[in-house]
Amino acid sequence: MCRAIFLFLFFAVQFFSYAQEYDFPGEIEGEFIFFKSHDNKIHLLKNNIDYVFHKGKWNKTQLIFSQTVKDSLILFHEKGFNNLNIKTIPFENKTLFTLSGGGPVLQFENNKIFRIDNSVEQRNQYGAVSFNYKNNLFMYGGYGFWTFKNYTTYFDPDSSQWELFRLQSESYPSARWKPLYNLINNKLYVLGGRTSFPEINVTDVVLDDLFVMDLDTKTIKILSEKTNPEIPVFYSNNEGFEFEDKKAYLSKRVITAFDFANNKIYNYGTKQIFDNKLDDTPILNLLDTLVFVKSINGTKKLSFISVDEIKKQAINSIPIVLDPVQSKYFSQFVYALLCLALIIFVYKAFTYKDYIEKLIQHDENWLYYSGKKIRITKEQSLAVNLLEQNGEFTSLELNEIISKNKKYAKSHLTLLRKNFIQSLNSTYKDAVGSEKALIKSSKLPEDKRQLLYKTNKEISKKDSFLDFLFKF
Repeated sequence: MCRAIFLFLFFAVQFFSYAQEYDFPGEIEGEFIFFKSHDNKIHLLKNNIDYVFHKGKWNKTQLIFSQTVKDSLILFHEKGFNNLNIKTIPFENKTLFTLSGGGPVLQFENNKIFRIDNSVEQRNQYGAVSFNYKNNLFMYGGYGFWTFKNYTTYFDPDSSQWELFRLQSESYPSARWKPLYNLINNKLYVLGGRTSFPEINVTDVVLDDLFVMDLDTKTIKILSEKTNPEIPVFYSNNEGFEFEDKKAYLSKRVITAFDFANNKIYNYGTKQIFDNKLDDTPILNLLDTLVFVKSINGTKKLSFISVDEIKKQAINSIPIVLDPVQSKYFSQFVYALLCLALIIFVYKAFTYKDYIEKLIQHDENWLYYSGKKIRITKEQSLAVNLLEQNGEFTSLELNEIISKNKKYAKSHLTLLRKNFIQSLNSTYKDAVGSEKALIKSSKLPEDKRQLLYKTNKEISKKDSFLDFLFKF
């Protein structure tokens, strides 16, 4: 018995070391809007009654509002004054509430709540992405009148009407509602959501693509037609919440934080912390704490959980897109480069054949040129080899070839060299069909007593195929 009590106290201390709960105001019954205002305070708004949580207590304020039919229709809306029917968008010094589906807009500021639009209930963008950009209220996508939307609207404070935000892109992603999203600077990242396709238009289809909308250039860029199938959630009924400068969503006891700019998601386990979270109410980020409404047997409490404690339950981090667009572009570039290399290789292979046919080739017995062959002596083959290697040879080198095993008088060697060159030139002429001598002699500059024999390029050293391949 003592051991059971000890274990109970141990686990209770462990839980309350990072979780705190506070009772709801006694007057709160039925529906309300749970939100965080621009000054980082937690509010419960029940029509025109505002409860602000401060230092463990609720402070009640009755807001000033216009009791006209126009304002009252929204503040006391027939569908309910709750987080499901009313969307909250924080601004720098005020908070705006827009009716789900589009149209009416309420402004909460300085203990006043009043309607600022001249529109009607549109019922055209349910489940749209609502966000504040450059102090303007935007909505992307949504569902209404039996169709999904792929356009963006914004609230024009000058006309107090909703206007179409015209994009300049030629193609658009699939129309959708309830996507995941995050606004980073001027870029709105949108992932997944739900839509329907013509062949199954009676059933919602879950999307798993990713695109980014640049609100400055008014363009859309598709980042991936299919994201990582390991992502635990592809659509949401709520706006998500801030988590470590990322946009996070709760799904099946897992918090998934999206770092769209770096193509990463981070999954954290939540154990049973959010099991009793009140449906259709958001999770709010207050400094380094997550705040949510818990309901057990009809009793509601405000619950606080440390972000650091959630981070201790880290599961993994995985890429949002398995094959990022950058990698696709790189792969396409590499593929194009390989195709170009193949074209060059084939071209060089054919031109190398032509290149070889224009050169004089030989072996120990034959001289080859353009399909013809003429027999040569072993000594002639050695001389041709010198010409191929160096483009020239000296009379001393020629002496080594024609009199390697015999000694001749100088005058006789001169005659032998002359006859050898004439014979080799004659063979060349027969091979190439030219009357021009291919081997010419001149005095060696360093030693006038010797001769230097040179040839033209037709019998110079030929390039190997690899050398030829990389020659431009």
